[in-house]
Amino acid sequence: MLDSNYRTEFKAAVKKAGYGDEPWTAHTLRHFFASSAIAGGVSLLEVSRWLGHATIQITADIYGHLTPDAGARPRSVMDQVLTGVSVVGADSEDRAGSVLSPGAE
Repeated sequence: MLDSNYRTEFKAAVKKAGYGDEPWTAHTLRHFFASSAIAGGVSLLEVSRWLGHATIQITADIYGHLTPDAGARPRSVMDQVLTGVSVVGADSEDRAGSVLSPGAE
């Protein structure tokens, strides 16, 4: 099937599904699949394989921000460091092993 025929058929299917003149393409569905899978907890490696990316880095660069807790772990660690709560690998008397520890000079 030629690319132009494919686009025509896809647009007809979108319209038939009741979505009228939405500016969707087959690539839109690809992004929807990847985004939904990652947000649902499917690993970047699995999604990368499904999408056929040459490397997981490609998938991470495009979709990494959608992973559950993306950015939450660094924020959590920094919150703990700045409030003096111990994190894994730090002594309980230590401000999470940070340079903010009492007596650190």
